[in-house]
Formats: sequence, structure tokens, C-alpha cells
Amino acid sequence: MNPSIILTVWFVKIFTVLTKLFGYQASTLPGLIGFRLDSQLLDKLIKSYQGKLILISGTNGKTTTTKLIADFLSSSGKTLVTNSSGSNLERGILASLIKGSSWRAKLEQDYLVIEIDEAELARIVSRLDPNYLLVTNLSRDQLDRYGEIDSLATKIGGAIRSLDCQLIINGDDPLLASLKTTKPAIYYGFSFDSQQLPTSGSELSDIPYDIKTKQKIKYHNRYLGHLGDYYTDSHSLTRPKLDYHLDKLDLETGKLQINHQPLDTKLSGVYNYYNILASYSLICSLGYNDSQFQSFLPSFEPAPGRSQSLRLDGRELTIALAKNPVGMNQVISYVINSKQYQKVIILINDQIADGRDVSWLYDCDFQTVLPTTKLFAGGLRAKDLRLRLTVAGLESSLLEKLDKSSLLAKTDPDDRILIVPNYTAMQDVFEVIGQ
Repeated sequence: MNPSIILTVWFVKIFTVLTKLFGYQASTLPGLIGFRLDSQLLDKLIKSYQGKLILISGTNGKTTTTKLIADFLSSSGKTLVTNSSGSNLERGILASLIKGSSWRAKLEQDYLVIEIDEAELARIVSRLDPNYLLVTNLSRDQLDRYGEIDSLATKIGGAIRSLDCQLIINGDDPLLASLKTTKPAIYYGFSFDSQQLPTSGSELSDIPYDIKTKQKIKYHNRYLGHLGDYYTDSHSLTRPKLDYHLDKLDLETGKLQINHQPLDTKLSGVYNYYNILASYSLICSLGYNDSQFQSFLPSFEPAPGRSQSLRLDGRELTIALAKNPVGMNQVISYVINSKQYQKVIILINDQIADGRDVSWLYDCDFQTVLPTTKLFAGGLRAKDLRLRLTVAGLESSLLEKLDKSSLLAKTDPDDRILIVPNYTAMQDVFEVIGQ
């Protein structure tokens, strides 16, 4: 390895140790420093890597899917590097690689399991040259940053077309159907009757028409947003044949069946069942068998903020991230309306990582929230959120300040509290509760 690369990695590692000694836990700062010292450092570390590089991207589910894959491989005795903090832009990825590299600036692990932002995927995927690329879905998220999703899908398609990697994609997403690499794609999706799922008030679809022919997209079964068994009248667009399919699902017990193999999980919600199916598809493509995944799944714990439960002064606190209409509607259907919570706090910020535009709140099915729900609106855009809840016919109170006392106010011991934050609001919650 070039001595200058070794010196750069040494400097960043020492800098990271010093920042931790002073109480800082910045997840991307080491990557920023490394990038400033050598703008090609990411490329150089990847070029010398001899193991398998797995990329996971998409609008929803990539953090949980990445953790499922990484935890499974770790439990199977494999060594790996993963960006478990969720820092999925170039500098966050670089920070994880520097942390995982040796003092000789070498990545010697069996796998790199990397979550990557979908817009970043289109920009740098050719430089990463992955062995496996898993794309979970594409839906509207941060319109002021990403623009229209059909445009993003086109950019991703152009970026990966010449890659020599195994593509694993959600066959239920019509936006992803045209994605191709030099190898045939592996498709996963649902294959049960969607009538057993709770219905959404708006039946929101981010892609109502085939982007090529402009024909209306119809569904034999529709599972989540625009995900389902889709077709157009002329069959210009149809769902591809599924290699991995979720055949059966019991929402009450969490029992499911993939390719006719039974599985148990503590995770709940359609979005999490897609995450499980996605990770199962990739893990099987690596050569692992059903029984190994069956043994692993029941003990899996989600990433912080992804339907995470903890105790705070006797109350059970559940944190469910929701950063776009699809995510919020799933939380409404499966969590808020479960009648399990005595207090529901929704927190909306508009930092750069969230997107400044919060008009997406008007695409959320708040009108389906049970009117008896005790709602609180908080975050930097609390007043905008409260107005949206009022338009939906819901009464809510403003959470003037985010602190421990406001989280627990107007609750009794043993009450259950649900917090629904977007991305940076979730970080604020963790600071308050000391996580």
C-alpha cells in the first residue's frame, strides 16, 4: 500500500480516538477529514479490497435490511465492515472503511456490507464496483433534494447498467423493473392475497403510470404504496417472475413463509416483512440455506429508532422512524392505530438530512388516525404538523420543548408512549433519553 495512504489512515484513526476522548461521537467527521486529505481515498481502499462488497440502497428499509444481512453474516462467523450508524453518504461510508481498515490501510474482512443513499448510489456506484447490489424500493423522499423519483430511477439505471454485479431488487416496485446489470437480476416480492392487510385511506401511489408508455398501472394485489403485483392493460409493464416470494403472513403472530419455508420474527409491519424478504434473498444468493436464516431471525433486534422499544421511568417508549408518506402511513396503519399507546408524539424537523420541504405531510393518511388518540406535535416544524393534523380533523397539543419531562408528561406509570420522529428528530430523541 502507498505510504501516503497509510499515513492518511493513521492520521484519521488517531484523530477519531482523540475526538472520542473529548466526548464526540461524529459518525461522518473521520470521512470528511480523510476526504480532505485525499479525495481518492475511498477509491483506493476499495481497489485493494479482496473480499465481497455488498451495497444496499433504496428509499425505505435499507438500514434494517443492512443490519439483517450484517448481523446474519457476523453470527455465521464472518468478518465484516458495515456503516451501522446509518451514515450512508460518501463521507460516512469512507469513515466506516477507515475505521475497519488495518494500520496498513488494508481492508481484510470477508465482507463489506454498506448501506448507501439512493441518490449517492447513482453518483458513485461505478467507483465502488460492488459484487452484490440490493435495491429495496424507490418512493418520494426529500423532494427538494432528490427531485422526481422517475428521474432518480433513470439515473440509477444508467449508473449500474455496465456493472458486473449481482442485482437483487424488489420485483413489486414498478420503478425498479427496468434496472439491469450485465447479469440477470434476482427478484423478490409478495405473493399472498393483499386483502388481509389493513387498507390505506389514500392508496397513495408514487408511480400511477408506466413512465415509458404513460399507461395507468393496475394491480392484481397491492401491498404497500405503489408496491404490488402490477400490470398495464397492454402488458407493457408487468411484474417479473419472482425468485423469492413471501407466500404467507400472519400479522398477529409474526409468522411468515418465504418460498414455502416457515419463519418467525419479532419484527412487525409490512415494511419490515419486505426487509426480511430482501435480506433472505441476498443471503440465499450468497450460498446460505433456509435453516441458517430460520435459526437467526427470531433473535434479531432492529436498529435504533426502527420500532425500537425501551423503558423510561417505568413507561415503555417505542420509537418508530417515519420520514416520508409511505413510512408514515405504515406507522399509522400498524402502530398508531394498534390502540396500544396512551400517548403519541410526532416530531418533524426540516434539517438538511430531513429535507426542507414538509409538504409531504399532506400525502399522509392522518385522517385514518383514531380520533381518541392523544396526539402531540413537536420538532422544528411542529406548527406545520399541528395544522396538518387539524386539517385531518384531529386534536393535538404542541410539544413546546423536547426533554424528558415533556416526553413523560400527562402519562401514568406503565403507560406506553409512541414517538414518531423523522431523521434528525430521532437523533434529538436519542440525546434526550441518553441513548
